[in-house]
Amino acid sequence: MLDWWVRGNEGELVLHFFWVAMALVFFGACKPMLFENIYCKQGIDIGFLQPFAEPTFVLMMLGAGLICVQLQEHKRLRLPLSFLAYLLLGLVGGMLDVSLPWMASLQLMTVVILGLSLCRMKDMTFASAQAVLGICALIHGYAQGGYLDTFANPIWFSLGFLLCTAFIFYA
Repeated sequence: MLDWWVRGNEGELVLHFFWVAMALVFFGACKPMLFENIYCKQGIDIGFLQPFAEPTFVLMMLGAGLICVQLQEHKRLRLPLSFLAYLLLGLVGGMLDVSLPWMASLQLMTVVILGLSLCRMKDMTFASAQAVLGICALIHGYAQGGYLDTFANPIWFSLGFLLCTAFIFYA
């Protein structure tokens, strides 16, 4: 059924979806316990857990991962690295309180845009995929940087956030 966009073994794709679903179920069940006093902690642990606190970020990462899988072998590494760079740029913008209106609506629109991009993936070039994912990363990075409390260390928060995002891409 999904063979029009899957290149490779369908069994591996099903296995990846299984692990992503298990992670979502685990973090959904443990969310109240994990995030009870999230702003009382400081640093890398907040940043590492923050991507799982936003369902739109998890959906955006799932769409971004599917776009990366569909690209050619030699371009698969460049797209996640540029995504992380744009995410870091958005994090810095959010921490500096750069004005960006309608943040919640923009986050939801990125999920819709990624879904539409997945539907038209055969016509998408590497440059257009990089532009779409870069805009999505800027918006979500800005939102996550805006959530940073003044008590958390911004450098350790950013490091934990980028590490968790890289691990999600790897999965």
